[in-house]
Amino acid sequence: MNRQKPYTLYVMLVSAAPWIAFF
Repeated sequence: MNRQKPYTLYVMLVSAAPWIAFF
């Protein structure tokens, strides 16, 4: 679970990157 936490955070950041760039 500890290893999946940072992975999910990284995916969330990558997914939010295009949104931030769009705005």
